[in-house]
Amino acid sequence: MRHDDIYDAVVSDKLILQFGKVLINQLGPRRTHNISQRMRQLARLKIQLNQNEGNTSKELENYISPQSFDLIVDAVKQLAGFDRNEQQISIFNIPSLAITIGHNLVKAAEILRGVALRTNDELVKKGADDFLQLHSGEWTTSISSIALASLRTNKFNKPSVLPITSDLVKLKLHLDTEIEKMIKEVEMSPDMTAWRTLAEVTLVRVILFNKRRGSEVSKLLKVTYESRPNWKQSINEEVYGVLKPVEKELLKRLQLVETQGKRNNKSPILLTEKMVQALDILSGEKFREACGVLKSNPYIFASQNSLENINSWQAMNKQAKLAGCQQPELISSSRLRKYIATISQLLHMEDHELEWLSRHLAHDINTHKSHYRQHDAAIEIAKVGSLVLAADEGQLSRFAGKKLSEIDVSEFLLPDLGKYKAVDDRDILDIELNAGVTAEETVSGPDECQEDYVQCRSNSKEKKRKQSTDETVSSSSNKKQKLATDNQQKVLERLRKLEGRRQKEKSGLNKASETSDPFDFTDDDQDYVYSNNEEDPSEDEEVEKVEEQKPKKRWSVEENSLFKRIFFQFLEKKTMPPGSTLIAAQKHLTSRSVAQIRTRVHNVINGKQKLS
Repeated sequence: MRHDDIYDAVVSDKLILQFGKVLINQLGPRRTHNISQRMRQLARLKIQLNQNEGNTSKELENYISPQSFDLIVDAVKQLAGFDRNEQQISIFNIPSLAITIGHNLVKAAEILRGVALRTNDELVKKGADDFLQLHSGEWTTSISSIALASLRTNKFNKPSVLPITSDLVKLKLHLDTEIEKMIKEVEMSPDMTAWRTLAEVTLVRVILFNKRRGSEVSKLLKVTYESRPNWKQSINEEVYGVLKPVEKELLKRLQLVETQGKRNNKSPILLTEKMVQALDILSGEKFREACGVLKSNPYIFASQNSLENINSWQAMNKQAKLAGCQQPELISSSRLRKYIATISQLLHMEDHELEWLSRHLAHDINTHKSHYRQHDAAIEIAKVGSLVLAADEGQLSRFAGKKLSEIDVSEFLLPDLGKYKAVDDRDILDIELNAGVTAEETVSGPDECQEDYVQCRSNSKEKKRKQSTDETVSSSSNKKQKLATDNQQKVLERLRKLEGRRQKEKSGLNKASETSDPFDFTDDDQDYVYSNNEEDPSEDEEVEKVEEQKPKKRWSVEENSLFKRIFFQFLEKKTMPPGSTLIAAQKHLTSRSVAQIRTRVHNVINGKQKLS
């Protein structure tokens, strides 16, 4: 506590000291700063009361009586700046101070009554009881209602400015780079400067990813992190079974640690693999001792030569400026929480999904209680993990109007998942030979590519057949249409078998002889009946053979040069670009399809192709 006149008023008053002792026992040393501020508020009230009384030197307990209640109301109005606005409505210039002093007075009166009961002082006990009764009946109309109204009106015509998405993405890239760099530096030559930098960038990265209160993350205890359970072993099988593949992958990649939050609530923190690697170093005794961190400091993000933790706001502001953000002053933990709460409104979230997000942010939600569901580690990591990962990539707006269960973040994980296999450009070209493939279908995920292939080849065949059909249909066409539908089903079945054989040949599971023909459908064609408006498919098979023999179109020097300029950043970091980037690139590489461009990026990243 700062040494001044208010400090002297605190240490000279028994009731204020007892007030601080009770709060320390209740809230613990973690809230020391908040407790000292509340003690100073009571001291300021005592000083104001003594000035109004003619510079007396009474202690606070002398004013805890019904006779002094009106004096206290007047003193609080003076401290909080009571006034009337242009509409002659009562307001407070500092409404939060008036509200807080009201809570502190109730606590102080209860402490005084407890002291009187212990000392059997009936006079003091009666005075405290009568004061509390007056406070309960009149404080709301005299102080609280005016202060709360002032808080609301102060927010009028003051828009809540949120951080810029591009700034958050820029900060994220900066932090990821710094974390990798500082991990290597601390491991090679540990010192306090490198350790402190690693602690700051990791602290900011965890806050940025989770959108948590800065104090909750910065006060993460070393023992709490080290004793975190392996949530994967305790996940309910039924919950795990209904998760999507990408959500199951998130369960493997993300870890969860729970720490103490506001009002002693559980505060879950999600950690990526890189965060865990950095936190392992920050919590390791070998590195902490080599870097000069005090052994008695319980925090992972320990401050230098003290028992305190690193200030989260100062660290975040510093890193935002180093990252070159346009408006670093807008990046704070409280604004990040408003950001995720505001941006998530773009999604079509169910009530229980809002409950999941609210719990992750440690917010209270008092509506739709009937939709409460068990919020275990699997939901925290898989469901909320998808949301925060999309927001972390600055891509949450792409999922506007979707439910939380419809958010697919697989493209952000694909570089490591290895879901893409080496695909021939000619195979991808075959997918888009028909004109019915849209851009959205082309950018579909890897699991959908094979289904698109079968459907597109089916569409292509049917278009060729339709070109050779008669324009006129007889009145007895119902029977022919039924026959055509049956034939279409058989065509699709043949194409599925074709796709299965091709996949087996690529994976080496089916080692057919060189003379075998993968397009041989002799067995399947035996029971196929051709309608009057269909031609024999032998011509189509000849067309397919011509397509199979068609040589691949090589990438020209100009195309390679343009390809490098567009995807330089992604190739350097070996990450797959999002679908929007691929679609934009296709507008420049007009002779290539989106699927071809995506395949080439993947193969170059994995070293299966080289840029000439």
